[in-house]
Amino acid sequence: MRPIDLYQQVVLCPLRCAGITNDPDAGRIPRSFYWGGDGSGVKLLLVSKNPGTAPPHELEAYRGHPRTAWAEVHYGLTQDVFRGAKSVGTGYHVNLVRRVAAILGCEATAEAVFSQTAMTALVKCESSGAKTDKIPDDTLNACSMRFLYRELDLFKPVFLLALGSEVYRFLTRPDVALRHGLPVGELYHPSWTNMKGGEAAYFRDVLPRLRAQYLAALK
Repeated sequence: MRPIDLYQQVVLCPLRCAGITNDPDAGRIPRSFYWGGDGSGVKLLLVSKNPGTAPPHELEAYRGHPRTAWAEVHYGLTQDVFRGAKSVGTGYHVNLVRRVAAILGCEATAEAVFSQTAMTALVKCESSGAKTDKIPDDTLNACSMRFLYRELDLFKPVFLLALGSEVYRFLTRPDVALRHGLPVGELYHPSWTNMKGGEAAYFRDVLPRLRAQYLAALK
């Protein structure tokens, strides 16, 4: 199966789980995925909590295309942002590339990072309340069973990188860790820059430890 084939199933997911919004008629669809090339070079899987609220141009893009094209539309929109062709008004994507590049030891470009990385979310739908609200365990479990473990089988990463503590706690939960069997690192959410000592200290003290953990996973 190609990644785009799996993600076409994601965008058409019919579930209406607790704590999330899945409203295709409004353009609010399951999403939040990206990879480079054909996905065969993936060593690291980035896992976020769930996508944020889709901006108006994204909603319009989905509404303007048939549902059979939604996975490709989302991929193209995400690619445009990572390549700098479109801005979403935050430093999320730039910060993510810079920090993951430091872990991989590669050039800090989206092309270099995503030649070795795929990105997904624990839960593919945006939150129905505040983005900071905790997602119900039943929803986390349902989405992981439906998609996350299939993504792991597809990409076959050797290292999982959790974006934020909520994701890290889920991926290191004993039953979940037993299922995936992979080392897990925790990265600050890319929108967060107010860490102790600032970004300079983060790059100097924290990211090298994550790089060491990643290199150990490659052996």
